[in-house]
Amino acid sequence: MILCTMFYNMLKDKLSLPAKTIGILIFLINTCSYTYTALINPGIPLLENSSLAKVKGANILLCKECKNWVRLSFNTSHCYECNVCVEGYDHHCPWISKCIGRKNIVSFYIFVVSTLCLFCYLVFTVSLLSNTM
Repeated sequence: MILCTMFYNMLKDKLSLPAKTIGILIFLINTCSYTYTALINPGIPLLENSSLAKVKGANILLCKECKNWVRLSFNTSHCYECNVCVEGYDHHCPWISKCIGRKNIVSFYIFVVSTLCLFCYLVFTVSLLSNTM
């Protein structure tokens, strides 16, 4: 984020209004998707009622590691870094320091794509402006 602010301050007088608008829009999408991904529950099940496990066909088990009741139908897996079970577990992201699961995977993909777009935007604008100087 600091790097983007430095680039914007260096180039703000040399860029046109549409180029500035595109850069700010990509930056805002990136920041919002990162914040949303970091703050939302990734899919940690909150099944406090153990009586559901006694119902036939409920597909609910007790996790041996975290002692939480989990649904098997949501492809729940245990994250050993966070020590929790996550529904639709994809991976533990070191960038966000959080699990990526069923509830935050879309915002995580938006974050990754917007980071790539922001990087391409910065490289493109710097290369264009260095050719004109």
